[in-house]
Amino acid sequence: MLAWFSLLFLEEKVEQWAVLFLALLDPLPADDAKKLAKSSGCAHGYREWVRICKDEGESVILRLVSTPSVSRKMIHDVLSPLPTEVILYLMARAKHPDIKRYISLYFTQLKNVRLQVNGQDLLELGYRPGPRFKMIFDLLLDRKLAGDLRSKKEEIAFLLAHSPHRRFR
Repeated sequence: MLAWFSLLFLEEKVEQWAVLFLALLDPLPADDAKKLAKSSGCAHGYREWVRICKDEGESVILRLVSTPSVSRKMIHDVLSPLPTEVILYLMARAKHPDIKRYISLYFTQLKNVRLQVNGQDLLELGYRPGPRFKMIFDLLLDRKLAGDLRSKKEEIAFLLAHSPHRRFR
């Protein structure tokens, strides 16, 4: 799996030893793994990766496996908060081929997708700041991840066509 990742040529540095360390801790109960990481002198950030793997890893896998129709946005939303090393560990230990496929898709197509429209753009279009901004950004990101939007101009056109109700300042 680490060899696969290196062959993607993503120009992203990965702490390979940390992925292997997470794999070594896999059989241990969560509390024992966390204690071992602390007593072995791991820096706080690496101990946090152990915590994420033990406390959240299984729920990430279950969420992806148990959802009947997994969208590209869901894959992005579930995996993007996780460090690359944790995702690679989860991919290595995943038994379900769909999980490997989702993680592969995330690294190769979804991880670096970013909106070009920002909050200032929404203000200039006449939208008032508030919870609606998040809804707008989620809608745009969903369409961008689906490959429907490629430029800032397309993002704005889509927004105006699908969310026309603006409240002017």
